[in-house]
Amino acid sequence: MEQGFKKCLAWHGVYVKGSEETGLLIICLYVDDLMLTRSNIQYIEDFKSVMKSKFEMTDLGNLAYFLGMEIFRTSKGLILHQTKYSTEILKKFNMLDCSSDISPSDANIINEGKGEDEGVDPTLFKRLIGSFRYLCQSRPDISFSVEIVSSFMTNPC
Repeated sequence: MEQGFKKCLAWHGVYVKGSEETGLLIICLYVDDLMLTRSNIQYIEDFKSVMKSKFEMTDLGNLAYFLGMEIFRTSKGLILHQTKYSTEILKKFNMLDCSSDISPSDANIINEGKGEDEGVDPTLFKRLIGSFRYLCQSRPDISFSVEIVSSFMTNPC
């Protein structure tokens, strides 16, 4: 705040300095990781100098991976995806050979809370749902299905 940043009201952990007229420096802070973007390269250099004088810091260069999101640069802008994360989830839960579907769930499914099936590990089920929820950042097409399956977390079957 002493550097002139204002907390973004819409996004937790995002801070903005400057204006459209003078140029912007935007910081996304997550625990001890910072992602910086700017309209003027000098803004980043100035900010890094101040931060390095106060904290031990490592500059990892141009952003390629941040919080499970892969960043790919094109001439038109950035593409965010989670291909690596998706593959890791499929490996972790032995789902690499599963079949895909355009609509991964039945829209009419109802959770009646009468789970009688044995053999469902509730901890494993919750880990799987948590992984899928994080994946919804770049895959809004699966959000509905993940929410439906999430309703079974108290009594997975």
